[in-house]
Amino acid sequence: MFQNDNAWQFNANVTPGNTGQQPGTAQWYSFVNYLFWEFTPEWQGAVRLEYFRDNNGYIVSAPLRNESQLGNPGYWTGGFAGNFWELTFGLNWYPTDNLMFRPELRYDWFTPNNDAVPLPYGKPLGQGIGTGGDQYGQFFAGCDGACTPRNGPGTSGFVAVLPFIEEQALFDGYQSAAEAITPLNRIPLDIPEAIVGARPKVFACPSSTNPERIDTGTGKNWGTNCYALVAGHHGPTFGISSRVKWLNSGMFLYRDALGSEAAYDGLTKVFVVGETTDVDQPGHYNRWANAGRHVDSLRTTDNPLNTPYNTGVKYTTSNGAFQSLHTGGGMFARGDGSVSFVDESINLAVYRLMGQRDSGEPKQMP
Repeated sequence: MFQNDNAWQFNANVTPGNTGQQPGTAQWYSFVNYLFWEFTPEWQGAVRLEYFRDNNGYIVSAPLRNESQLGNPGYWTGGFAGNFWELTFGLNWYPTDNLMFRPELRYDWFTPNNDAVPLPYGKPLGQGIGTGGDQYGQFFAGCDGACTPRNGPGTSGFVAVLPFIEEQALFDGYQSAAEAITPLNRIPLDIPEAIVGARPKVFACPSSTNPERIDTGTGKNWGTNCYALVAGHHGPTFGISSRVKWLNSGMFLYRDALGSEAAYDGLTKVFVVGETTDVDQPGHYNRWANAGRHVDSLRTTDNPLNTPYNTGVKYTTSNGAFQSLHTGGGMFARGDGSVSFVDESINLAVYRLMGQRDSGEPKQMP
């Protein structure tokens, strides 16, 4: 990934830092390159190389990493005009689905416009006001962590739909039962069968041959669903990694929630709901109350439309594909509420684009 930032400050009362720069105007810019690897679903590696140019010493004014503040010993009032470089090697470790640790090694270095000025690194506090540092670079290591609580690991987006399809009582029952369950990762597994075993009529296609309920080995019967939400285009090709979960590209994410404003490609140009079949097959279950990866209410456009059960790109036996009993294609709903038939011969690249909320690419509607 590449990133570039540019900035100017007019009437900054600074001298030009390079040829052609307008007098009195401060300028700074940066270029950043990121490279990521996914070793396993739990371990990711990253390298970041960043270049930052402060033409006039307008932005960087205090020695770095010695906690200097204005008025404290070690504060340098002249600024640091020149080139800043930074190289970082890091790891992301996900011991659980909502906990992450990020150890990293980093080295920063500086090349000044004028070798006569103090340097931005080194020199601890207490060594004289206006002296700055005495080193061109500095190495450090660190580790931080993040905990991202989710809304019940397996709660399906179809639960939120219930009040809008005249199923308020079912929704209230689900919410009431969920509030009494701990830990959260037991939701919806511990929701009573009387709730998750019911199947709202809207979740059953009129031409469906899917059974109304299925037993998936959890000790209860679950209500099935003929439809699934579009999680994006990152499917079994990426295993069950974070890219498939909360970093996926669609409107519905595993353990997270998005609003309609996230559809930067436009609500008319993103699939949100598609059809499923064979919902009673292991690895291909579709229970309306449950949200899995490649199964139940979350599917992707990774595999072509109507890829048969247990074929194509799979994670174990799950291919996460959308399938329909309609000959030659399937029905999809878009973010604006429109529904249309999509031919199964659709170009796979176009099909995958339609699963994305923010592709940044022009889309030819299928």
